[in-house]
Amino acid sequence: MQVKIRLFDRLRAASGKSTLSEDMQENSTLHELVEKIATERGTEFGKLLLDPTTKMILPNVNILVNGRHNRFINGLNTRLKEGDLVDIMTAMSGG
Repeated sequence: MQVKIRLFDRLRAASGKSTLSEDMQENSTLHELVEKIATERGTEFGKLLLDPTTKMILPNVNILVNGRHNRFINGLNTRLKEGDLVDIMTAMSGG
């Protein structure tokens, strides 16, 4: 199945793209998608998404599926469907 991913902020800069399209197995989870793109896009991109030791998604990464934050649906265990739109961004701070 195809899933569209939009990248923002530092993720966009690190990947050199604002959108990705990924082929995923039916019933794949959000966590599986993030692990896949982190691995495929290289070390620098992966470091923005995953803790290098635990391989868990970093706490400053926000992920929306079809406009809903993953923590309000089924977290990283959210099952993806054909045509889902996944937005991935890092939290920003400023002063």
